[in-house]
Amino acid sequence: MAHITCFTVQKGGAGKTSMTVNVAGTLAGAYGLRTLVIDADPQCNATAALLGPDYADAGYSPTFADVLEGRSTIAEAAVQKSFPTLWTLPGSEKLVAYEMARDDARRGRVIHSVASLLSDAIPEEIDVVLIDTPPSGGIWLQVALAASHSYTVVATPDDFSASGVLKLIGTVDQVCTDFNPALRRAGFLINQYRRTSEGDQYVRFYRDCFPEDVFRTVFPLRGVIGSSRGMRMPVELYERLYRVSTPAAPLFRDVVAEWMERVGIRGRGAVPRFDGEQQGIGLETVEVAA
Repeated sequence: MAHITCFTVQKGGAGKTSMTVNVAGTLAGAYGLRTLVIDADPQCNATAALLGPDYADAGYSPTFADVLEGRSTIAEAAVQKSFPTLWTLPGSEKLVAYEMARDDARRGRVIHSVASLLSDAIPEEIDVVLIDTPPSGGIWLQVALAASHSYTVVATPDDFSASGVLKLIGTVDQVCTDFNPALRRAGFLINQYRRTSEGDQYVRFYRDCFPEDVFRTVFPLRGVIGSSRGMRMPVELYERLYRVSTPAAPLFRDVVAEWMERVGIRGRGAVPRFDGEQQGIGLETVEVAA
């Protein structure tokens, strides 16, 4: 059974999509875990990061919306591009329409039905699922939390992020009450840290408030991920393919090692060789233009 999780916070600009994409790449590339990224953000940023900026608007099919509407299965829609053990379920702008379910009864039915679909329809080949969520507390964040076994808070050391963390905790409490009482917090990951008095103050704040939950690794403000983002692949896979070293890759490996320990997941040991060619492992392999 796949472990379903999300890296999230109710604030834009915290780097949750970069964390989702790069944690997924490290799980797949460093630990050989068969990993699926589901893009549940109508902005489709994770889709752009892994498949290219035009993928969501270029008429490729199917997407997450097609799965929700019964025109495709997850296995049929999953795209494998960067690495043999990493797949992406592309997002869609059509997901915005689901936010129109304003009344509580209808909204609750949508959250419950989509969460059940994600829990039940993940292919058996998959080990880990990461759901990329919008920065708001809307229906897609609630769906991700309702479907997940765990979640990780991505927090930046500033007052805006602290407010977003408090809002997220409120959303989590409500989702736990209404849909998913077994949901557990894997921890707090501090991102975009600068060595300033304010940055140090907020790192201490998070560690004082959540002493058991803050990850040991703190990400600096300027993680070196630009080159890999330009190639539409996570840092881990960029390093392996181009035989380069970046300061960011060891940080992601440290985070993923601690995250796996926190949620009780072990790697597969053998990591598939990657020579830049697409290879299918159980799920459908789809050719995608670079």
